[in-house]
Amino acid sequence: MNNSMMSQIAQWLKEGRDDAEDLVDLPWKVEIEDGTLEAQHPKIPFILYVREDENFIRLRVYTGIETALWNQEERLNITRTLLILNANVDLLKYVLEGLNEEVVLRIDLDKSSFKKKVFEDALVALLTGLYLMVRALKMEEEFSQQLLERVIGMVRERMEAGATRTDIINFLTQTVGLKRNEAEEIVDEIMKSIKKEDLKGYM
Repeated sequence: MNNSMMSQIAQWLKEGRDDAEDLVDLPWKVEIEDGTLEAQHPKIPFILYVREDENFIRLRVYTGIETALWNQEERLNITRTLLILNANVDLLKYVLEGLNEEVVLRIDLDKSSFKKKVFEDALVALLTGLYLMVRALKMEEEFSQQLLERVIGMVRERMEAGATRTDIINFLTQTVGLKRNEAEEIVDEIMKSIKKEDLKGYM
């Protein structure tokens, strides 16, 4: 294992600040045990797990959704939904892992082209992917409102930095790998939520 690469990831995550625009530049709490890096931040609605092997940096987000004991109809429904989601994204994949067949978001990054910007794009893809999954499975009540708030915050930060609706859609399609109609729907939904929040501030 190339410890220097894992050390670099840990350094990026630890040295952040709370007002950072990029996810990688937030101050994450990081622990490394048995070759696995575990990172958390109160504004991010998932725990990030990172491992390294000879060729890849492997990122995982475990959702806690265990399907092994679900009835056949429920299992077919979630499998179909995850297959559809997988067809709509390029960078990340939704898989069932372990004896309990837990829904896991995974991204494998080629070490030969790995750098901080690539890692940031992967974090954005995981956050967006979790949002997409929650929406597709209609599990908003089971997941914290924090997820939507963070995605809204991410879009708001890019808008305040001068990004247009088109810029954000291009980012989601070109970097995250969403299909254009999906990206447009998400951005419009989030921008409506942002406007509602802004209106509340004047009430």
